[in-house]
Amino acid sequence: YKNIELIIIDDCSTDSTYTKIQTLALKDKRIKLYKNDKNKKIVETLNYGLQKAKGEFIVRMDGDDTCVPNRIEKMWKYLCTHSEIALVGSYINTINESGEIIKSYKKEIENSKILKYCKYSTPVYHIWMTTKKIYDEIGEYRMPYAEDYDYLLRILSHGYAISNIDEYLYNVRIRSGNTISTAGMKQHLTAKYAYDLYKQRLKYKTNKEIVLAVCRYQR
Repeated sequence: YKNIELIIIDDCSTDSTYTKIQTLALKDKRIKLYKNDKNKKIVETLNYGLQKAKGEFIVRMDGDDTCVPNRIEKMWKYLCTHSEIALVGSYINTINESGEIIKSYKKEIENSKILKYCKYSTPVYHIWMTTKKIYDEIGEYRMPYAEDYDYLLRILSHGYAISNIDEYLYNVRIRSGNTISTAGMKQHLTAKYAYDLYKQRLKYKTNKEIVLAVCRYQR
């Protein structure tokens, strides 16, 4: 699938990334390159990318990962042929710095099981595809260290169904210093907070959080 815009946000990299992508952008007009004026981390950078997106569908990819060549095509076709699904992910591999597969991971396919097990972990890996319409309705990312988990719980709170393609379409690179290897306890506590808010939304049948709950976690 080639009808894409490739939005790349350089979050103040310290190597030659920006220069190399500038060269590529001169050859391929689908590449839209932006650079943060300071290091803003993942949440602000994701939201900045969403502001720049003009396409009907949006799919995320992190800078140090890889994927199969037809990943976008498969995810796009899935959403086009499954109108009941608002967002779709896939199985993933983790790879080392040399690109060798370390381990493979699956997630639930059926939305009913996703609703059952979302308490214990994020039901879809962060590399999902959904529509611009969904992002416009749900709003921006928030909660650093658990921004993806929180976003999925907010989508479920709105009554949307989500799923996963039962294929390994994406490779998450594990290296010293990236988020997946350094988040630790902050990620755990933020995820717990996100799930507590999700339970409140279900209990009170509203998508507005209860302010008192925030105080307990932000002391």
